Amino acid sequence: MLSLSPVRLADVADDIQRVGKACDAADAADRLQNDMATRFRSAGIPVPSPLRVAALEWLDPPMLAGHWIPEVAAAAGCIASGPPPGSASTTATWEQVEELRADAVVVAPCGFDLATTRREAGDHREKLFRAAPRVVLADGNAYFNRPGPRLVESTEGIAAWLNGRPLPEGFAPLEDWY
Repeated sequence: MLSLSPVRLADVADDIQRVGKACDAADAADRLQNDMATRFRSAGIPVPSPLRVAALEWLDPPMLAGHWIPEVAAAAGCIASGPPPGSASTTATWEQVEELRADAVVVAPCGFDLATTRREAGDHREKLFRAAPRVVLADGNAYFNRPGPRLVESTEGIAAWLNGRPLPEGFAPLEDWY
């Protein structure tokens, strides 16, 4: 039995190696880890002034995403507003979220698919747009909340959204739905 409890992206990579070794699949784990590292490095597009992004993993009350999410934002070429990498997610008030002065907000509630995120975000639309002029909704359950290979897709989704590229499945700008 392996006990896995990563809090940073490096921990996720270490866990991939541990699982690969335990399953006699170390070569596959190496390939996966190398692919993820390459994709993380190429996901973000350097910009003169990186955008400040707040990631919310809950809306009522708002919870600022910690753990690996600040590193996901950084890999997408952003500056994370909220808890530092590796820290626990923190509950905030909507006023505290506004005080972050984020350029963009990623809404990826823990355990919610995109349809549920849409419904929940609709109740907080005005508050979200007071927090930042750009808001994207995401399938938090599939892309952000689980420490595994899909975190690369989270990074690529944020980078696509902030750079005006088509969004992958599981992401939708808030303004498209209301």
